[in-house]
Amino acid sequence: MFEDGDFARTKLLAHLGFEPPQAPPASSTDELSQILADTLNIDHAAVTDNADAQFLIDNGDDFFKNPQPSEASLAEESVSTNGQHIEQEVSGDAVPSDPSIDKSIQHALVVGDYKGAVNQCLASNRMADALVIAHAGGSALWESTRNHYLKNSISPYLKVVSAMVGNDLMSFVSTWPLSSWKET
Repeated sequence: MFEDGDFARTKLLAHLGFEPPQAPPASSTDELSQILADTLNIDHAAVTDNADAQFLIDNGDDFFKNPQPSEASLAEESVSTNGQHIEQEVSGDAVPSDPSIDKSIQHALVVGDYKGAVNQCLASNRMADALVIAHAGGSALWESTRNHYLKNSISPYLKVVSAMVGNDLMSFVSTWPLSSWKET
């Protein structure tokens, strides 16, 4: 199905009604794809044995053969343990979210615009979502998202983490209260 590489993916996204993100400038390279290419020896045409090759290739057939159940059906399913049916409880910690924001984040993810998805998460104050998506988007996006989170955090222990991550211990020591000198 995807023999033609990016052309087929673009065609599929267009058929599904998605518009792919604008291509980045030719001078910027994706570190993750370069690391994967070096690790998998794609450019060097290295021969791998058949046992290793089966783990390196994923044609996506399982994705279409095994659709994920919806959240509503998961809530209604019951679990059978020792012949007894027990209703599964839906977590009460679920936070209601705006469907339009969810849809725009999902759209950005489908077309591969991780940075756009992260920016939408940050704008709607979904920090955990932004950090998880940024991790999938590469190390540069992860670092900038992490720095944004730490910069905007108000917790004292996160200020310590921020100083340690940024290797800025001098400003940390100079801003720490003198009464707490043992902790620094």
